[in-house]
Amino acid sequence: SKLAQNNFSYANIVDIAAGKYHSVALSETNKLYEFGRSVKFSPAVLFEKKDWTIKQICAGGNATILLTEDMKVILYYYY
Repeated sequence: SKLAQNNFSYANIVDIAAGKYHSVALSETNKLYEFGRSVKFSPAVLFEKKDWTIKQICAGGNATILLTEDMKVILYYYY
């Protein structure tokens, strides 16, 4: 489930990716914001985990894939 809406206007974005129905943006503070059809309050924070640092993001179709610095792959899939 999505976390509460956050103040995106002050986020320093370091990476973006676009899928078929959604887009994601990664901030320098390791927050992943999501925009699009599956988000009720756009943008929403999809990911904010302190013990992983996201190295790369990818969005496509109905999925968002994250690669962490320690090479873990995290998949979010939307129905």
